[in-house]
Amino acid sequence: MKPCSAGVVSCVVAIVGANVALAAPSEAELLRHGDDIIVCLDGVLPGKDPESVADGLSMLKNLGVPSASARALVALCRRPRDRKAPELLLEALDGAPDPASEGQVVASIVEALLARHRVAVEGERREQVLSRLGSARAAFVEAVLADGEPGQFEKFERAASLAPEDPEKRLCSANALLRAERTAEAEAALASPPPGSDGRVVAALRTIALAKRGAYQQAKDMLASIPMPREGG
Repeated sequence: MKPCSAGVVSCVVAIVGANVALAAPSEAELLRHGDDIIVCLDGVLPGKDPESVADGLSMLKNLGVPSASARALVALCRRPRDRKAPELLLEALDGAPDPASEGQVVASIVEALLARHRVAVEGERREQVLSRLGSARAAFVEAVLADGEPGQFEKFERAASLAPEDPEKRLCSANALLRAERTAEAEAALASPPPGSDGRVVAALRTIALAKRGAYQQAKDMLASIPMPREGG
């Protein structure tokens, strides 16, 4: 079970069940990959004891993350609001310079940290971090951080065009249309979801679109077709 799917579906259940105006889930709830790793790290880093740190480092090492990057990422997940967070982001990225292998894992985690608003980086430091992420990831983070600003959908479209093999970025474009009350366009985009899309997320977004235009019975029928997460799952 992907945590992003559970978040989207929970949002839909609560809102469609109440038959009220629907608010689309945040882009962070659609993230996968790096997001999943962060969730796992949160599970092994609950305390300040050395053992939890060792578990976090071991988990990242098993994913192929170099030691320097792993140390920086564990420090970030333990203290995301620390004033040294921007420097730790750069350390994590600089410690895995090969974009074709371990660098992808590290960049995915950094992308998720920024897009989930777990770590705030401003000004020159943000530009330095984004320049190391790669164009598609950087464009996606910029789109998420532009929440509520004019042109946010166009930013998502740019991110999706830079990573055509990444279905999540395309789904985030549809989600941005829903948040902008462009329901018909969102439904058109969801009619032919990109290959590899998470079916639960697609169905949840379609449910949101139906509810936004007042088709509550159809929305409930669509909701009923989505496999629901088990208690504690």
